[in-house]
Amino acid sequence: MGFPTAFVSSPLTSKPLIRLTLTELQVAGFTLTAATLYLTATLHKRNRLTQSAALHQSNLILQNLVEPLPPVLPTRPYAKLSFVESAKDQWNEEVEGLVRRVQETNWRGVGEEAVDGVLGLVKRFRGGEGS
Repeated sequence: MGFPTAFVSSPLTSKPLIRLTLTELQVAGFTLTAATLYLTATLHKRNRLTQSAALHQSNLILQNLVEPLPPVLPTRPYAKLSFVESAKDQWNEEVEGLVRRVQETNWRGVGEEAVDGVLGLVKRFRGGEGS
């Protein structure tokens, strides 16, 4: 019977409990081989990606050591050159403030307040006529 039949044979008789055909054994062998190959390829791919990321990081560090990035120049404070420039800057600040105020205004609330005010005036006007 052989070695594999010891795992599938009855202890009382030498007849196997499970009979596998040659095709079934081939399918099982193919499945085992395919699973092993898939897991090996996946592990190899993950290792390769990890090593690639580590090499890119090391390359970047070495480049920064050899050729460091240029330092950021400090910005100079803005100096106003003349009265005209000062007036332009003041005008621009006023326009920016007005634009910001228009953008931040709740126009729906303004509309509701206007409607309430007009309705109040109409009620007063009608109330004044009746007396």
